[in-house]
Amino acid sequence: MKRLLITICFAISAICNAQNNNLGIITGTVEGYPKSDVNLLLNTLEKTKPETEGELDKILNDFNKKYGQKVPFSGSMVILQGENIRRKTYADNQGNFTFDHLPYGKYSVTTCAAGRAGVYPNTKMTATESKLITVKDRHPQHVIFTPDIFHVDLYGKVVNQAKQPVANAKVTATWIYPQTFLEQGNVPTWETVTDENGNFELKGIPPSNWLLIASALLSKQRSYDGIEIKITTAEGARSTPVKLPLISEDILYFARRFSAVLRNIYKPAEIKCPQDDNFIKSLPKSERNNIYIGDIVADR
Repeated sequence: MKRLLITICFAISAICNAQNNNLGIITGTVEGYPKSDVNLLLNTLEKTKPETEGELDKILNDFNKKYGQKVPFSGSMVILQGENIRRKTYADNQGNFTFDHLPYGKYSVTTCAAGRAGVYPNTKMTATESKLITVKDRHPQHVIFTPDIFHVDLYGKVVNQAKQPVANAKVTATWIYPQTFLEQGNVPTWETVTDENGNFELKGIPPSNWLLIASALLSKQRSYDGIEIKITTAEGARSTPVKLPLISEDILYFARRFSAVLRNIYKPAEIKCPQDDNFIKSLPKSERNNIYIGDIVADR
């Protein structure tokens, strides 16, 4: 009987050791720019009214020197989500956090830093950043997070040719810009599935750069920033890929203000300054950082 108990204990110990050998660790650091407020920058530009590229560059450089120093975002909430696992922790005084004893697999890690300067004057927002991390061995995966108030949440619906909602369809969104990601084969991708009513949402996607959008408003050209959305139903039907710019109401607020600054530099004699009405009308409906895509038909 004693030998049997010893054998069972050794067997249990061996199983536990084998399981522990298949556990990994994710560590990270949350940091950012605590005083960098885009409204403050734009207020300065609107007040000084730079008339040359040199004057504009000097203001931007001075602002970056004064406010562009990263510091730890201590106390930031960090949420880990994986298959059948969800954990929450907070960054320490150095901005560091750890999730250990993680079974091998893919995890979504989201950081949230409250109290950041908001999009509109005298407002506060929660800055966020999400990353997909793969744990495939026992070596710690260390990731740097720089939460930002800028993100885009996409909302849409998948229907069939009869306009009926399609449940459990796979929705894949892929960045189609910048080109460097495509060349490196490291293309950011987001995935989800539709609910019983065909609705889906994709959250925490980095939006188009408001500086680039300001230039687009000025030159009446479309920004190349964007995302491509593909649908695959449970039966294998697909949609025609949908391409759209990631331009939200929040981004347009800054872009329009900076576009006005640029128009003061590039005088009408040098560049035609068009109205941006048609450009704006061509964009998907947005409300703050939410973009509403509408119906996507799975038709082939």
